[in-house]
Amino acid sequence: MLKDAPVVKERSSGADRIYAFPPPAGSGDGAELNLNALARARRELLPRLRRRRRETPRRFADYLTDKSEGRDTMASAQVKPIPDGMHRVTPHLVCDGAAGAIDFYEKAFGAVEEMRLAGPQGRLMHARIRIGDSAIMLVDEFPQWGSFGPKSLKGTPVTIHLFVEDADAAAARAVEAGAKLILPVTDMFWGDRYGVIEDPYGHRWSIATHVRDLSAEEIAQAMPKHMSG
Repeated sequence: MLKDAPVVKERSSGADRIYAFPPPAGSGDGAELNLNALARARRELLPRLRRRRRETPRRFADYLTDKSEGRDTMASAQVKPIPDGMHRVTPHLVCDGAAGAIDFYEKAFGAVEEMRLAGPQGRLMHARIRIGDSAIMLVDEFPQWGSFGPKSLKGTPVTIHLFVEDADAAAARAVEAGAKLILPVTDMFWGDRYGVIEDPYGHRWSIATHVRDLSAEEIAQAMPKHMSG
């Protein structure tokens, strides 16, 4: 191919098609072949170029609108609706002293702190820890925003359920770290070894290790005996 030969290059069906003119020296009737190829390329490419010319102003206008409204179209197309490592349901605990609660959860449950965002007077606007494969979010009390922990509310209607390999050891560890034992760990009729503690910030945790596989019918038959005892 001559050094200065003009080239039309098109990506089509995953392959490059190159048309060059004039033809290489000594190519015989290559001139006619290349003229036909160039004409064909022109017929195929010109409609596309005209269409892109019409679409470009509209696309650019959309881009400017997205930017002005704080949207990044290309980035949002790649963002996952549910981030990696997060489940669809995540506890979000309000604590009177969230930084201290993180320390407690690290000692009691082996939690790992992932992030914290400090606000006024060192109170946490947001924090996240992870226990095993599950994330837990935390925030300090902010009464002015209607954010109260269990102690301010004089109790909690919520119990956070925690599965562990050894419920007895986990409950003992939590009590040693400062939790209050509400229900000693014992074998339950549904097949778990199970107990309940209350952490120093008023949140209740049920701690369980599954020890027996039972059908729904077996659990229903065992329940009356357990309730009467």
